[in-house]
Amino acid sequence: MKVGILGGTGPAGRALAARLADVGIDVVIGSRSAERGEEISAGLKEKWAGRDFAQVTGGDNEAAAEADIVIVATPWDSAATTAASVAAPLEGKVVISMANALARVGDEWSEGRISVAVEHRLSAICERVLARIAVHPRGRPRGVAVVCTPPGEEHSLPAAMAAVCLRSDRWQVHHLGTQVPAADLVALLRAVRADLLVLSLCHPPTEVAVDATAGAAAEAGVRVLVGGPGQTLPQLLQLAGRS
Repeated sequence: MKVGILGGTGPAGRALAARLADVGIDVVIGSRSAERGEEISAGLKEKWAGRDFAQVTGGDNEAAAEADIVIVATPWDSAATTAASVAAPLEGKVVISMANALARVGDEWSEGRISVAVEHRLSAICERVLARIAVHPRGRPRGVAVVCTPPGEEHSLPAAMAAVCLRSDRWQVHHLGTQVPAADLVALLRAVRADLLVLSLCHPPTEVAVDATAGAAAEAGVRVLVGGPGQTLPQLLQLAGRS
């Protein structure tokens, strides 16, 4: 099997190419310029000289689009145009996009280019998708986690994503939604014998409420993680797994 990476010369594309090659998959790093794709391919082989990356090649995006599976590794604002430029060889193939359209939604909402209604509609769509793709692996739970937002924080999607992510890692999760009063939250933490509380924070003015809620939970003997802009789900799993 061969995987082509459109726009694969950036940090995300290079990292993905290295990981795929490391498990023996043939990779074509694509770029608008064939020379640039070849340059990045040669650079990976030089950087990882101790590994067998002979199966990594570089070329233009047309060459990458000829692969069996194609990944679009460009930023969200150029993903559609990049894919459209090689539409013919992509027809009938599995095409995976690494672009995060939610970044665009957040930017446009903060700049007033989309309304609150549109932002809420898009968030609701994402939550329905999360419900469909959620996995519940078998096995002994790692522990009991509670996920919510503090008073004043109305953004529900990041907390929903955290809940799905923790469940996939065998945590027993109680997802409480948004704006949970501290006293009620602490009572539930005790009732379910929670090991971990994950608080989601998107709106800076709610930091005071986060501090109060986190402090109350810590006094109840529950470990607390606070997530916010710029933090990732892999980071959440890494921190949650620490005792």
